[in-house]
Amino acid sequence: MIATNFVHTGTHSAFAGGNPQQSTYCEENSNEPLGDSSFYQQFTVPAGTSTLSFYHKDCTNDSITFDWQDAYITNSSGTILQTIY
Repeated sequence: MIATNFVHTGTHSAFAGGNPQQSTYCEENSNEPLGDSSFYQQFTVPAGTSTLSFYHKDCTNDSITFDWQDAYITNSSGTILQTIY
């Protein structure tokens, strides 16, 4: 979901696993987001030395058994080239 809540820089953010317009934030009311989500951004890496940086905000009230996050670098076919976390 594209949102304006918890923007790190810029004006928009991506919210996974809930609905930020309904105040389902861990910090606001001890409720964690419900559901499964995924999203990706396709981009071209310039030739030479490049650095990828991004910001993420974790939110859970239970164990890693039920909640986790993964980040990968993939090629255009979806093959994982590097696991970030």
